[in-house]
Amino acid sequence: MLNFLFAFDYNYQIQGSVAIYSLLENVKDKIDIFVILDKSSENFDFPDAIVTHKNLNKLNLKMIDLPDNFYNIKEAHVSKATFYRLYLSSLFQNDNKNLVYLDADIICTQDPKNELFSAMHKMNNNNQSAAFADELSRSEYEEPFLRLGMSSDSYFNAGVMIVNLKKWNENDYSTKAISLVDSLREKAKFWDQDVLNAMFDGNYLSLDNNLNYRTGGLENGKDIDEKIFIHFSGKSKPWDVGGLFEEFAQLYHEHYKRLYGKEFHLVVKNRKNAILKLFRYRKQIRTFPYRTLLRYTTASIKSIINK
Repeated sequence: MLNFLFAFDYNYQIQGSVAIYSLLENVKDKIDIFVILDKSSENFDFPDAIVTHKNLNKLNLKMIDLPDNFYNIKEAHVSKATFYRLYLSSLFQNDNKNLVYLDADIICTQDPKNELFSAMHKMNNNNQSAAFADELSRSEYEEPFLRLGMSSDSYFNAGVMIVNLKKWNENDYSTKAISLVDSLREKAKFWDQDVLNAMFDGNYLSLDNNLNYRTGGLENGKDIDEKIFIHFSGKSKPWDVGGLFEEFAQLYHEHYKRLYGKEFHLVVKNRKNAILKLFRYRKQIRTFPYRTLLRYTTASIKSIINK
């Protein structure tokens, strides 16, 4: 049975739930789902469509309580929850399972079973502890390698991670990662992703990018093909005002509607930025049905006013 891990706080409860729902809707066999939550979500109830889903074997909640001493999260599009997976050793003591970690800004489009089991098999044969999809090479952009003191030639995106818990614990990776949070505080830019890259330094299995397809924005209509996990990895998200025009953002809103019964999920952090973004994407209007745009614009304006 596949085991999936998510980690989010109050700010990403809806997005995380949509990610979980998209996964349950696409797998063909029952799965276990683990979610790391903090005290901001202690009263959060997952939607019934998740709790009673036919493909959910068990929903396991892991509560965590950490101080607010992480770097680069103020005004960022992430929260301290992005660091929670670094504490796997304390959350999963004496556990030998493989975990598939997914960021809360991911949508699953088809059953990942075969590809994930294949990757786990390769990890075992190569005696590797983790697997990630490559983001860039040293020849493409050397800056993060120099900044993090890495000796390898590959830097990965951490939005999708397969981890062998037995090897993780044997290698004491949680202690090493938490230590790096402090030592890299003045050097790291991309939160736990930089920490994990500095720690593994190329010693990981490279996943096919279809298991972590990062959206580029403004490319509506592209074929999904064999893409399995769509990762909205940039600063602009589908739930931002104007985010509907991002690549594959409609997939997010479709799952949100099926889960919550509302057509659009809209979050406004700053009124001025929301208005500017809505107008910035006006050139994309012709690619959407008029009635959809009218409803979306109306909903966006209401969200901005109610901010």
